[in-house]
Amino acid sequence: LKNKWFDRFFLKLRGRYHSECIAKQDTLRSILRYKSSGRPSITGFMADQTPSPANIHHWVNFLNHDTPVFTGVEKIAHKVGFSVFDVEKIKRGYYSVTIREISKNPKETEEFEITNKYMEMMETTILRAPEYWLWTHNRWKHKRS
Repeated sequence: LKNKWFDRFFLKLRGRYHSECIAKQDTLRSILRYKSSGRPSITGFMADQTPSPANIHHWVNFLNHDTPVFTGVEKIAHKVGFSVFDVEKIKRGYYSVTIREISKNPKETEEFEITNKYMEMMETTILRAPEYWLWTHNRWKHKRS
């Protein structure tokens, strides 16, 4: 975040319960370090915003709009062979989760197959409970050229 106070606040909030926040430029390096350590780990990604124009590599039809999406999770999953899951919040104030498998063998999937499946699942979740989605994230501020 550009605001230093909010940045520190969110890092502290997200770092509770012994989790580690990783800068996006260090993601792959950190994941490879965890994998080589042999210790079990879970890596979560926040993919609810729109990519910058330089990082748009794929578009999907999302909520009836042509929408640019992040593809980094899929690229990393292909590189390291980790399974990919979606997490769904149960209800406001309750953070139990339902974990739904997207891909058990990402190296065997077609390009953008994981991203497309994730976006379909997210759309289903939003249509079922739109109040849990941050509508302030303007996913449609970029147009396909």
